[in-house]
Amino acid sequence: MKSGILKNIVTALIVTLAVSGIGTCLALRTLTLVDTWIVAAIAVCAAFPLTAALTRNSNLFNFSKKSLRLAIWQIIVTSLLCGAFYGVNYAGADEDHTTTADATVERRYYKERQRTRRVGRGRYVATGEKYKLHYADIRIADGHLVTIQLTQSQTNSIRNGQPLEVSIAKGLLGVPVVLRNSILKHHSTI
Repeated sequence: MKSGILKNIVTALIVTLAVSGIGTCLALRTLTLVDTWIVAAIAVCAAFPLTAALTRNSNLFNFSKKSLRLAIWQIIVTSLLCGAFYGVNYAGADEDHTTTADATVERRYYKERQRTRRVGRGRYVATGEKYKLHYADIRIADGHLVTIQLTQSQTNSIRNGQPLEVSIAKGLLGVPVVLRNSILKHHSTI
């Protein structure tokens, strides 16, 4: 019985890490100046040998079809590798040695959300209040599109087509990243 509980805990931990890897990819992919498909392709190729070994030797996912086990491990390992790449590269960016690049505000927009309140365990109901999350798409001179979330005051002070300067630093793995705080700093002075 103890081995079954341990197996469930390890499985939940692995799935949680995979989901956090996907979240890291989604959060940092626009700030990293590399095409997303390149990172995904390299991660899929790099994950395949480990996936094959885990499919053969691991008993965490006991599906009768080997192809299903292979697909699940491939998704998990690929998401972990992508998340690790984006996270390590952005976290290790050298903020002391940055270059500036010209950018233009391409569009401002918002997404409307609705507030909720908890009424029970795992149950939430809408309160009827709506709020807006403001975003801006900023096009860097090299053609890369960066999406950032803004506050209401920052949204009011920028316009479509407005030129900005953004700071670009070299990430820990050598891939350049846009420093998010530099966009907001330059934007607040204009």
